[in-house]
Amino acid sequence: MPTLEQLPNTEQQLGEAEQIAWNALRRQLIERGDRQLPDEPDQGYRIERTEAHEPVSVESAFPAKDSDERATEFARHYVDGTLPLNIVEDAWKGVQSGEPGFVAYFGVPASRYKAAVESGSIPDGLFDTTGKVMHTEPGASELGTLLTQDEKEQAVEAYYHKEVKQVQRYYIDDLEGVKTANGLDARDTLQILSEGYDLTDGGKSIRLLNFSTQKLSEEQLRQAVNAVRSISDKSAGGLFDQLRTITILPEDSPCLRQEVTLLDGTKVNAPLNGFKEPNALALSDRLLKTSEERTPSPVNTGAFFDKHLLPHEPTEGPNKPPKKVSDNEWELTLAHELAHIGIPEEAQKMIPLTGVAPTLYGRWNKAEWIAELGAAEYAGEDAAIAVPQDQREALSAMWQYEKGSKDEGVTYGREQGPRYVVCRELDIAKPLPMRPKNPGHALVTDITYRLLPDA
Repeated sequence: MPTLEQLPNTEQQLGEAEQIAWNALRRQLIERGDRQLPDEPDQGYRIERTEAHEPVSVESAFPAKDSDERATEFARHYVDGTLPLNIVEDAWKGVQSGEPGFVAYFGVPASRYKAAVESGSIPDGLFDTTGKVMHTEPGASELGTLLTQDEKEQAVEAYYHKEVKQVQRYYIDDLEGVKTANGLDARDTLQILSEGYDLTDGGKSIRLLNFSTQKLSEEQLRQAVNAVRSISDKSAGGLFDQLRTITILPEDSPCLRQEVTLLDGTKVNAPLNGFKEPNALALSDRLLKTSEERTPSPVNTGAFFDKHLLPHEPTEGPNKPPKKVSDNEWELTLAHELAHIGIPEEAQKMIPLTGVAPTLYGRWNKAEWIAELGAAEYAGEDAAIAVPQDQREALSAMWQYEKGSKDEGVTYGREQGPRYVVCRELDIAKPLPMRPKNPGHALVTDITYRLLPDA
């Protein structure tokens, strides 16, 4: 079946029978959306589960950056080659300008060096008068073969503790986006981690972390992975360039509270379904609960939505515009938030929308309008059918903004074709592994060998 973009517009000159057939196929594609139903085979993604884990403390899952656990992890990757290194003469040049970097010193026992020189495997005279030589000097790299893996790791661990700040610039802080509505760091409010997953698309990853006692059901996890897969596909992988972490927080978290003023001037602390930071997304565990499990909201939001009704629109009944596509439901709320992040801000500003948003929430501002269109496109069925054709085409242009060719087809902004997402459950019984911000980019480092007198 072709994609919606591959179908001709209804305004094109087609025969009447052909026009009817195209319209029927177009409506079928619009109605289908991008949701995958529970009884369908997984398409475009794979989920790998581990044995069930009991919740663990946040402290054990996320050790302090300067902890021995993090030093050991860094040293192991530094030495075994799983961490790409760019070995230079002076790593501190970049460090002083705010770049990540690391400086290591490896001690070489004099007896080993002497034996290697006598055997002819390493040249004599490498060390200067102070007993030092840089790895970048001719022949000096071979000195590394005189040290064991453990000796190198111990040396790296020792220097890691001195250079934590510089090294951590290279890695993602999974808790960075946990903030209150007024921007205060609220990571200390987290108590447990109940589950964690890494979703990867190529070399990049999004980490899904659940800090609630309300675990994801199998179906909710499947929905989440498919929503990420869908938005990654539409953005040609751009979602994974922008988003690093999705957190699920208890609905009573201070991060999910925002002061709002009611129409009568009263100020209340209203609960949020979620919020987004530049590289992070937080969602309330309220979305995972059934309507019977949810505590009543302290705020009646009806008036906030109804003020966006147009004069001719009914205030109640089946013809009243819906409040939002998601209706506070997990999968479509996530799709809405991912659309916020996946569509480039420049495209949102440059491509106009005409008419009025089909949902009341979409009428708050253009950003919410666009995210609601993204959620409707993902949902299909009535939500998608309610989107006017010109708005559907504008959304398509936004998705295509960075994917298209600006040089008549010679090159394309992003790799074309469908994406494939792999979701792997993490063993939360161990500290969660560190993730580089830019996989494949090497950590700039310099290595100095020091000649050590034998004891």
